[in-house]
Amino acid sequence: MAFRLVELYLREVPHRGEKRRMTLDTIINAYLYTLSRLKRKKKELGLIEEIVEREEKEMPSEVSELLKEERKEKRFDFE
Repeated sequence: MAFRLVELYLREVPHRGEKRRMTLDTIINAYLYTLSRLKRKKKELGLIEEIVEREEKEMPSEVSELLKEERKEKRFDFE
């Protein structure tokens, strides 16, 4: 993915007239920067997935507790 993004970047550079200033270091830095950003995003997504899974596991118990409370409230309304 990082390679494809840098490849796209290199194809777009000539259209903007910046090709003269580009060096091999610039290309390598662009690749490494893109790769590190992708890895960080992947890690963030993994953490988010863990949180969502944990909350999904807790949700049924929370829902059942809410339903119990709601039933109790309805029972007292009739009295």
